[in-house]
Amino acid sequence: MLDILGIGFGPSNLALAIQMHELNVFENKKVKFIEKKKSFVWQPGLLLPNTNLQIHFLKDLVTLINPCSKFTFINYLNENGRLLDFINLNISCPSRFEFNDYLTWAANKFSDYVIYNSYIKQINPVVKSGEIQYFNVNYIIDNEEFNVDAKNIILASGRSPKIPEIFSHEYDGVSIIHSDKFTSTDLFEKTKQEKDGICKVAIVGAGQSAAEIFNHLIENMGSNVKLYNFIRGYGYNPSDSSPFRNQVFNPEFVDIFFQLEKNYQKEILNNLSNTNYSVVDSDLIEEIYTKLYHMRHIEKSDKATILSMTEIEKVERTRDNKINLTYKDKLTGNNKIEEVDYIILSTGYDQVFIKNKYFIGFNDLLEQKNNGEIELNRDYSVKFNVPSNSKIFLQGYSESSHGISDSLISVIANRANIIAKSLMLKEVISK
Repeated sequence: MLDILGIGFGPSNLALAIQMHELNVFENKKVKFIEKKKSFVWQPGLLLPNTNLQIHFLKDLVTLINPCSKFTFINYLNENGRLLDFINLNISCPSRFEFNDYLTWAANKFSDYVIYNSYIKQINPVVKSGEIQYFNVNYIIDNEEFNVDAKNIILASGRSPKIPEIFSHEYDGVSIIHSDKFTSTDLFEKTKQEKDGICKVAIVGAGQSAAEIFNHLIENMGSNVKLYNFIRGYGYNPSDSSPFRNQVFNPEFVDIFFQLEKNYQKEILNNLSNTNYSVVDSDLIEEIYTKLYHMRHIEKSDKATILSMTEIEKVERTRDNKINLTYKDKLTGNNKIEEVDYIILSTGYDQVFIKNKYFIGFNDLLEQKNNGEIELNRDYSVKFNVPSNSKIFLQGYSESSHGISDSLISVIANRANIIAKSLMLKEVISK
């Protein structure tokens, strides 16, 4: 039987592995991680050239807990012989490519504990005398089923791309894709190629990923490509990254937020939405505006257009397999149709899916909120309505109870430290 089973091995469970290493958990416990990817990689579909992190490099996997750790971003730079060169860059937010390389460097140190190219099929609690004793986990490797018993489980398998209902009936992952798959699809290469005839690409969304893809395509698309960005609001909204606002990403704010009444938690989340959702870095907004200005007024070109204040109302295929987008211009009230070849959905992620994916067989054992969300303790462990000797922890699925930073890299070191310490204790940290 495993003492600890991690489901997913992205940044969250990697940070947990580091905390367990530094607390000597691996020496006393049997630990494994199950990861569906063939090897470690962080957000591969969004690894675009000239894109940077939106957080300071000191908010890495471990620095906020142990600045002297060998797993810090600074030590990664040092071991790779470029610490001084990085200092000379005079930046606080490294490129996505470099941060992915840092994460991979750290992940490779735990390769003996990770089962790659595998995924979870089912989790079943083993209940004896009305008490959860442990969990039986069924997982798949190369179409072959395996079972393992685990005393504790840490769920950190990432979020599921959100496909708006209006697109779901035509979504095929080829001509209509989600932004998180952009660089790994044929579309990424096709937009660079020069071909006969116009190729029209629509981006739906107004957040950071939408703007980054729009900006990338403006720079790299072939002369035959025509680009549209459909936005519900009036242009991109800038993210609020001011020092006072950024304090909501501090670890101590999680303690404050967790103790609040639910109505206040909801009010604060709504108030803080402009720090994380449907917002874009100000520098990128200015860069895109400058490019569109030059394109429109100097080059006399309409190859790239932002369609602000628009609401897509209908999506349907044509006989030649193009896609008609019927949208409403909210400024005039008129309906218009744009025929496109490809659609990129930068429409965010769904966190609710984990309940149906992992807890479907024992929903009745969970403490749940009125809206069906799973109740959690302060240490990110699931609340059961029966006694339990075992725990399931959630990483990245507890924004409503632990605050807006829960799905971000900003808090992963602190969260991992809390979970690692809880795993070493018998009691649940509920306060």
